[in-house]
Amino acid sequence: HDCMWPWFWDEFIGCLKDTHPEVAQWLAPQGPLHNPAPWPSRTLAKALRTKRKWQEAAYTKTCRVV
Repeated sequence: HDCMWPWFWDEFIGCLKDTHPEVAQWLAPQGPLHNPAPWPSRTLAKALRTKRKWQEAAYTKTCRVV
């Protein structure tokens, strides 16, 4: 996960060149991913994901395996 974002792109393409050169040749010109959503939307989405993870963790604590 996250391997196609700008901060990991060069390493990702390097690994692809070693393992799947034909895929690397096709993918390299496409460039890394970018999120065109405005920053307020990205911030709210991240907050929502965090809240849902907390809710999931709280629910999981109440589960019992019989």
